[in-house]
Amino acid sequence: MAISNDLSRAVRFSKPLLQYPAIAFIDALIARLVLNLVTQGLVMTLVFILIVNIFDLSLIVNWSQIFLGVAMLIALSVAIGVLNCYIILVVPLWEQIWSILTRPLLIISGVLFLPESFSQPTLGVLMLNPICHFVGVLRSGIYSTYDASASSPLYVFALALFIGTIGMILLSRNYKALLLK
Repeated sequence: MAISNDLSRAVRFSKPLLQYPAIAFIDALIARLVLNLVTQGLVMTLVFILIVNIFDLSLIVNWSQIFLGVAMLIALSVAIGVLNCYIILVVPLWEQIWSILTRPLLIISGVLFLPESFSQPTLGVLMLNPICHFVGVLRSGIYSTYDASASSPLYVFALALFIGTIGMILLSRNYKALLLK
């Protein structure tokens, strides 16, 4: 959510900077992304290290699954952030609407429960939520016995590519006119 929300506000917050011809909207997006990735990465690493050390855990960590899950998370966050960046420039009220719509995501994203514990029809509906996929992949990286067979990295990356492409096309065609509003 932090990556997506920061990217969605990047162009609006960088409006004075974007008046310079050498700076494009992509520069503002990349700067926000890098700042957020460094911050969130440090926080995630610190929390992970503290939990392991405080509880004296001996984990068998599958780093490739963790990195895959984080890559899925980043791809989806960037895509949604870019699309929301455009929508917020067109409809400023969308920022509050999006905030309200995403509040229940923690409940329906497989963070508090195991999606695989549900029956097939319910599991199929839950797995339409791309967040369930990278939560499952991250879980399989930390818990060696967890089977994330319902998770599909291809689904998340394809959805991120689709959403991100639409967002980039809309932003690249319209951001200068929208900044003049």
